[in-house]
Amino acid sequence: MRQIPSVLTVLLLTSFAFGQTAVSSQAATKEDVMQMFQEMRFEQQMKGIQQNISSQFQAMAGQMMQGPEFRNLPPDRQQRFQEFMAQEMQKSMNLYPISEIMDDFAPVYAKHLTKADVQGIIDFYHSPAGKKLLDVSPIVSQEAMAIIGPKMQDRMEKAMDEMQHRMQELLNEPASPTPPQNRN
Repeated sequence: MRQIPSVLTVLLLTSFAFGQTAVSSQAATKEDVMQMFQEMRFEQQMKGIQQNISSQFQAMAGQMMQGPEFRNLPPDRQQRFQEFMAQEMQKSMNLYPISEIMDDFAPVYAKHLTKADVQGIIDFYHSPAGKKLLDVSPIVSQEAMAIIGPKMQDRMEKAMDEMQHRMQELLNEPASPTPPQNRN
């Protein structure tokens, strides 16, 4: 008779362990991931990324405006050009709304994460370390972009110049004679 409570306890613990395994291996849903995104401040982070891209674009446009072809334009045309660039940048930021990006990302995350994974991530972002990471991420990103941005811009300009130079060389090469065609 004493064995019955022991057997029941073992069965209960075993079923609890199997239940935990089932939940931990259960695939995350899109809704789970969307909740995770909310806890991660995903939308705010994406807006920050868009703002960084916009700032980089504006810096590149500013450099373009330092060129002789722009400086030789009358002031009213310079103003129109600047307004045009600002409008185009705004339009480009709205081409792929953040809400749509999140809807597209969620199933991909859900494919690779379990419900337990998502809950663990949510729990992390509720922890002091997770909250601190969320709070400092925009500042860290901004400071990092101030370092990375100019380097990337310089390297991209050099790569573009080199590519244009090589393209020009290819265009200037004499045409190679075409081999005679067999007439059978």
